[in-house]
Amino acid sequence: MSHQGIVSANCEMEEEVWLEARLAQDDVNKRVAMINRAFQMTRLQAVGFPYLVVAFCWHWRRFGILRHGLLHCAVDRCQGTSITMEQLPLGAPIADAELVQPRLDTGLLHQKAYRHVTQARRHHLKQRQATSLHVSSARLIRKPLWKVDVSHAKYGEMALLLDGLTGGYYVMP
Repeated sequence: MSHQGIVSANCEMEEEVWLEARLAQDDVNKRVAMINRAFQMTRLQAVGFPYLVVAFCWHWRRFGILRHGLLHCAVDRCQGTSITMEQLPLGAPIADAELVQPRLDTGLLHQKAYRHVTQARRHHLKQRQATSLHVSSARLIRKPLWKVDVSHAKYGEMALLLDGLTGGYYVMP
């Protein structure tokens, strides 16, 4: 693949892997209680959300020393939103997880990752210290999420989506 300065390293997609669930299934009830002590958990479902993670590397010379940069960009394979990650904590798949099916083309996601990383390191480009980006690897991953149905005496029934990496939560409509 080549796209405006991307130099591909003949990477082939490896089989899909999972990120480590730092919020383990046993700890979900504690996390729900931290959100609101009045929540009563009624159902718990593991969800594997699809991402494409592209690792970009670049080289530059400063004060006569060759330096290297590496940045991972994770692009949501359903909506196309992207985030940068410095590390990829890989883990084991979660048993009986609901696997969300990807909706977007992988080629489009590679371009999105390139634009995201280019913007993230824009200050290097302005100083002309960095050379073109090289794709060092591309992986299909699943991010662990927990879908939790809760009941609350005042607010009734609702669903929460807990991030298995950060413990962050979203109230689902």
